[in-house]
Amino acid sequence: MLYGPVVLAGAYGGRTGMTMPRLDRGSVAQSAAGPMRFSATASGESVPLLPVARVHHQHFNVYWLTGQPPTPPPAFAAWHRFDETSGTAAADATGRGKTARLTGGASWTAGGTGGAVALNGTDGHIVLADDLLADDLLAGARAYTLATWIRLDGTPAAWTRIFDIGTGVTADMFLTPVADSGKLRFAITAGGGGAEQRIEAAPLPTGQWAHVAVAYGTGTAVLYVGARGGTQHRRHRRARPLRQPHPRRLPRQVAVPGPVPEGRVRRLPRVRKNTQRE
Repeated sequence: MLYGPVVLAGAYGGRTGMTMPRLDRGSVAQSAAGPMRFSATASGESVPLLPVARVHHQHFNVYWLTGQPPTPPPAFAAWHRFDETSGTAAADATGRGKTARLTGGASWTAGGTGGAVALNGTDGHIVLADDLLADDLLAGARAYTLATWIRLDGTPAAWTRIFDIGTGVTADMFLTPVADSGKLRFAITAGGGGAEQRIEAAPLPTGQWAHVAVAYGTGTAVLYVGARGGTQHRRHRRARPLRQPHPRRLPRQVAVPGPVPEGRVRRLPRVRKNTQRE
């Protein structure tokens, strides 16, 4: 925000773990001329606006969301059961008509129960409905869950993807079976790799089906991993939602070169806007 040549910053003192505030532009008012000081309402609370040169040694914000927030998505944004046996279309079980598409080395196969999609480990992946790219799959969601069943038929290469939703490497959220740590990792960022917030768990088993779910709500993201050996989960209390994400190919390598994992996926993704554990 500019006042003449002066950049105004929201002064937030010692607050941490913030998401980008939504500024009510009509609330901005000058409260003092010398030294310069404004006030405004952002995300429902009053915040002082000061010249950016005067907000050192505290947390401050110079980027804002404006306008009305997007309408929350329906309870289930998309759900692909993969029970088809021919063609390339994967129906949306929510009834909303968000048909996905198999591409590259992706083919129909049998799952643990029902159908599944087999991926060849190189270019096989699933593409979401084209209109979801414009509609923003999770835009407006204050809470969400992404869940899938996956079976790895071998050890996947590092940085392959189980899912990847975003506009590119700067703003996205993804789940990789093998990060640089050698572990399963969910990461989300709106500021590139250096700003990623992460949750990790032990590597997925090979040769058996595993259920993986990421749930976010009330400032906490939880990564659930369930396999025949039981269920493990790890909490990360500073995760935050990606603002207006744009779905891309699932699964797909986006951030770094490399193949998709070799194996099978079933019911990918079951995306809902609440955080009830499945």
